[in-house]
Order: sequence, then C-alpha cells, then structure tokens
Amino acid sequence: MTNRKIKIVETQLDKANFFSFDVSDISTVDSEYEVDFSELDQVSYDLIDLASKGEPSALNTAFDQRVAPVIHSKFMHLPKSFVANPRFWQWLSIVEYRQLAEIRAGGPAAEDKAQYFLSGLTLGAQMSHVFQKAFLIADAVETVFSGDAAYSDTIKIMGSAQNVQSIGEGKISFSKEFLRSKLSEIHTLTNDIARKNFIKKLNAEAENLLQEYTVI
Repeated sequence: MTNRKIKIVETQLDKANFFSFDVSDISTVDSEYEVDFSELDQVSYDLIDLASKGEPSALNTAFDQRVAPVIHSKFMHLPKSFVANPRFWQWLSIVEYRQLAEIRAGGPAAEDKAQYFLSGLTLGAQMSHVFQKAFLIADAVETVFSGDAAYSDTIKIMGSAQNVQSIGEGKISFSKEFLRSKLSEIHTLTNDIARKNFIKKLNAEAENLLQEYTVI
C-alpha cells in the first residue's frame, strides 16, 4: 500500500500564473485525509509510458476511461465539501500528477490550458478539470464499485466526449437516480446526434424533478 496524505494548495493560483511555478515552489498543506495512491500511481505510470510512445490509448476519451474509475474509487468516501474544493484538485493536477494531467490537456501547463488544471466553484469549471470531470461523471452515473461490472457504466459514458458534455453540463447530473434509470437507453443509442438529443430531452425532464443539493 502507498498511503499518502491528501493535500491542498495554499499558493494563490490563477489562469495567468499557475503554469509559471516550479512544483517545489507551490505551497501545500496536509489535509486530515489520506488514501492509498498505489493504483493511481500505476495508472499514471502506464499512461505516461503509452503517451511517450504516441499510443492513442493514452489520449482523450481513452485517458478518461482509465482515469475515472480510479479517481472516483480513491476519493468517493471524502466529504462532499472537500471534493468540491478547487485547491484539492489543483494539488492533484498541478503538483502531484502534473505530467499525467498534461497528457489529457494535450501539452504542458499553459495559460490557454488553465481549464484543465484550476477547477472552480461553478459546474462548468469543475467539468473542465482533467480529474474532477472524471470524478463527477463517475459519481453521477455509477452504482457498481466492485467485481467484474465495477465502473462499467462510467467507462461506457466516458468513452464519448459528447456523452460527458451532455450529461455533465446539464441538470440531469444532479438527478442521479433518474439518470441511472436511463443509462440502459443511453447505451443503446449508437448515433452521437441521437444520443445528444435523447440526453437533451432527459435534461428537460430533470428540470421538473426534486434535486439533491449539497451546502458547501
């Protein structure tokens, strides 16, 4: 096991400066939580190796499918208020797993790639972050966390950027039980346009449902 303290960033980072710091110059503080990072370390090693060889299996939605189950399984037990903290996600993407995050960002950390690294308090900002997006989608759709079927719905959804955008940026992402009840129908749609229109319809229906809200 590789248990390590989870940290948060103390240095004030923004779009114009986050990429200019050496990792060693970014101040962090220990949280009260720690997890076993060995599985995430292995995924990071594997994807960095594949990316260095130009393998498509390390890029884009293939990256998301590998990362989402691990990110969610590691942090799903943390308080919701903590996993909503942008400084936790900044620590993951800018300090602890920067090289991994840069693979999904399509290049080194830079001002025009800020959305992949910084996060924020809006759903749009959270759904742009390289790791937080994966966590939020898994948290919205997944019900099976162990065994042969573990994270199968997450992997299917993360295989399509269209799915992720349609679900992640809509009200349906807050209606977990309703969304999960519709996954089998979503999975049967193989045409991106048909799937987008179906999820758009579900988003409209979700506006009439009672939502679960978390006070941060």
